[in-house]
Amino acid sequence: MVSIESEFIFLVVGGPMASQIKLSVVLPIAQVTVTGTFTYWADRVDWIIFGEHGRVAVRFPQFDISVIYLRQIWRGVNAPALPFSFAGYDATHLRLVGFGLGEIMYFAVVAVVWWLVGRYLDRRRGGITPERQGARSILFAILGLVWGMLLLAFAIFSIQDFVRLTSLFFLLHSRGYFLLTQLLFLVWSLILMAVNGPTLMRRIRRKFVNGGTPA
Repeated sequence: MVSIESEFIFLVVGGPMASQIKLSVVLPIAQVTVTGTFTYWADRVDWIIFGEHGRVAVRFPQFDISVIYLRQIWRGVNAPALPFSFAGYDATHLRLVGFGLGEIMYFAVVAVVWWLVGRYLDRRRGGITPERQGARSILFAILGLVWGMLLLAFAIFSIQDFVRLTSLFFLLHSRGYFLLTQLLFLVWSLILMAVNGPTLMRRIRRKFVNGGTPA
């Protein structure tokens, strides 16, 4: 007899309900919600970091500071959204539901990034090769590979500049959130290169070996 635990695992991991969940819908909604929450909260308390005076005292400053750090770490989670991830709140320009225009653009790019990730995973889960046909596939592979290389360079130079201005000990001891953010950029860069590099090589090889359009 199949145990209740086994049935539950089947439903969550590989059952009909799991197969009906569209990650291309769930991931963008979840990421935009989390990103928006951290951004909205941190926008209103980041004056704590800059030591501004004349503001209303907050009840839980350490918790608010943690949210500020989480906002930065989440920029690493949304690394492909660079450079939109560094958009800041500007009260003097157009605002929408409490966010600046630059932040709204950032959320839109985050939604696109995680829609692409969810679509890729959905097609993998369904046994569909997530590669497009023809020249468009090559173009997307080139863009993904180049973007991965740019993210890699950004992370390396950011860490190098930080260490040059301070020290490696200070980075490891007092700026762990910054280091984690850059490591997330590195992870994303490796993912983009690992996914798009082999795809590009296969299609170029097929094009020249077969003497026709890539299959």
